[in-house]
Amino acid sequence: MGLKKVSKLIEKINVLHDSLLSIDDQISSIEKDLLLNYIRQLYEQVLEITTEEKKSYSDPVNFKQEMTVSELKKVVTTPIVPEVKSSETKAIDQEQPSEIIETLVVIESIEKEELQDQLVKDSHSENQINSELIEMFDMKEARELSEKLSNSPIKDLSTAIGINDRFLTINDLFGGDSNAFKDCIDQINKMTSYDEAKSYLLSSTAQIYDWSSTTKLKKAAGFISLVQRRFR
Repeated sequence: MGLKKVSKLIEKINVLHDSLLSIDDQISSIEKDLLLNYIRQLYEQVLEITTEEKKSYSDPVNFKQEMTVSELKKVVTTPIVPEVKSSETKAIDQEQPSEIIETLVVIESIEKEELQDQLVKDSHSENQINSELIEMFDMKEARELSEKLSNSPIKDLSTAIGINDRFLTINDLFGGDSNAFKDCIDQINKMTSYDEAKSYLLSSTAQIYDWSSTTKLKKAAGFISLVQRRFR
């Protein structure tokens, strides 16, 4: 993961460097600060990798990484940026050549890729939904009179849950977070279909608070039943 971050930073530096070569020998303060910032990040990242490699220096598998770090140190060697007088800097900043805009667009694209990679990584770490919990979300038609009475429609989830049941639901299904419980109820009350509510719970709340756990399934079934009644 460390080398991947280093590669991304080098890519940003190269993009900015190529842009600077295409314009005059004077650069704006914005570009200068941006370049210095990326170099600092790269330097810190290489130091972290070097520290990790020292711990496993005798391992032949890390030899390739050590060589890569050595090469990266050469890349960090950037030509000295010429000083620009305040009056010249102001004039350059006002001009904002198109090359700067294009460079920033490319760098922004790289940063978006980094964010997307992190989101994918985070999604893999979420709790998995088991089949038993998914089956609980299947809305079944009531056949017996007792079932019809117990499944009568409700207009507002917040008023349908009693004080004691509310306390247990918050503790068991929302990790004791009353604000998360309230936000969830408010979101579902605004929805227009059960499918929308089902998708919302399965994709977020049920995973975040691990409703698939054997200790939470029974309580989850009761809460899901109330949500179904909201849309009957």
